[in-house]
Amino acid sequence: MNPQPTSAMTNLSAIVSEVLADLAFMMPDVEISATDQPEADLRGDISYSGPTEGELSCWCTPGFALTLAASLLGTDPTNAEAHGDSEDAMRELLNVICGHLVTTRHGHEAVFNLSIPVVRQQSEMPPEITAGPDACRMIVAGEPVLFVHRQV
Repeated sequence: MNPQPTSAMTNLSAIVSEVLADLAFMMPDVEISATDQPEADLRGDISYSGPTEGELSCWCTPGFALTLAASLLGTDPTNAEAHGDSEDAMRELLNVICGHLVTTRHGHEAVFNLSIPVVRQQSEMPPEITAGPDACRMIVAGEPVLFVHRQV
């Protein structure tokens, strides 16, 4: 029998922080308040279906994505292929966070299908969201990052 996780363990901020630390050796410096609206040129999305359905989205700067690629994939940020590697790193991060999110919140016995993560250039600002268990704004490696989970 799976014990029900505590709300602190299922908070998106805690899940993101844990995955960033374990996967990419990156630690969030601070959480940004909801009144701060960081610039974000990249957006990534992944959805899942199973006993419940939802979507995880991330908005970040190219600087964060390059730092992630360097940490996760060993990419040289000055390399001409660094841009493609940074998008690959973002897709991998979304995949791992989403997988961790559904197993943390719904247990290991529930079966979920994850979509292929999509990363694209973003021209509009991320949504203004209220911090809570399904949203977090943080500074990671000096760059702003926003994650939002929506259950449908």
